[in-house]
Amino acid sequence: MRKFPVRVVSVSLLVLGLGGILLTKDLRQPLPAYAANVQPVKVSQGSSCKTYQGSFLYSSAQAMLTHLGVSLYPTDRITAFPDPALGIGSAIKDCVTPTYYVDDAGITTTIRSWATTVTALATEQRLQLGNQDEVTPARDATIQTGSTITIVRVAQTQLAASVSLPFTIQYQDDPTLDKGKQQVKQAGKNGLRTDTYIVTRKDGAVTSTVKTSSQVVSAPVNEIISRGTKIEILGSGLASWYVGIAPYGAASLTLPMGTVITVTNVANGKSVTVTVDDRGPYVSNRVLDISKIAFEQIGSLGSGVVSVTYTKN
Repeated sequence: MRKFPVRVVSVSLLVLGLGGILLTKDLRQPLPAYAANVQPVKVSQGSSCKTYQGSFLYSSAQAMLTHLGVSLYPTDRITAFPDPALGIGSAIKDCVTPTYYVDDAGITTTIRSWATTVTALATEQRLQLGNQDEVTPARDATIQTGSTITIVRVAQTQLAASVSLPFTIQYQDDPTLDKGKQQVKQAGKNGLRTDTYIVTRKDGAVTSTVKTSSQVVSAPVNEIISRGTKIEILGSGLASWYVGIAPYGAASLTLPMGTVITVTNVANGKSVTVTVDDRGPYVSNRVLDISKIAFEQIGSLGSGVVSVTYTKN
């Protein structure tokens, strides 16, 4: 370090009591030119702390560092020795506040802090961490300057969904109802079920949906339909066959045209379905004439006639 000659501006002596002497420096005189041109010198630099030599021209560490052009953060830790107020210069140690990067739900923020763990940093910065939030590194992990802390916000909500339970249709034979007819005996009604889910969202996006319970609120009511099995016998007697009509046609003197009937051979129980599309027979002891093809299904053509019953189909 350069040495400068000492110049005494003015000195006054005060005799105190038992001969004590107080030496005072008259600061009203301007500093000499060589003192005003003194340049401070940086002494050392570490990984997070830097040491500077502060000029005796300044009475505070802040003023010394400002003169050096050093930018400070509000949370930097500054120490000086000896006390700058002594006016003899000081070694000033500036420990720069560590820098951390916090990625909170995709938004990155730069934070300067002296905290040494994730939990301490979150507490200091008032980062509310939920019990289910995912934090990397771990909450009790030690962090160093330049570290990135990633917070994934995890939220779970309960969701209830109503599900319709469709009714089924049951058929019941009803011997009192004409065959071919149906009648609703009991109307059907859908039931209702409530399913409960736990929905997990990470940073607002749904990542899983898990069903936790299912409860039937009302059971479905089945629909019951009566199905007629009663056979309506329209008549009985002798039936003959003839040609010249439709393959499964029949002639009747009493049944309306277009009536569909089932003709059953009383002797063997064989049946055939035909449609009335002609009039006849005109023989007094016969009730039906059916086509040759239909007659062959219930009896022998050679017999000519068979005893039958016929019912409405």
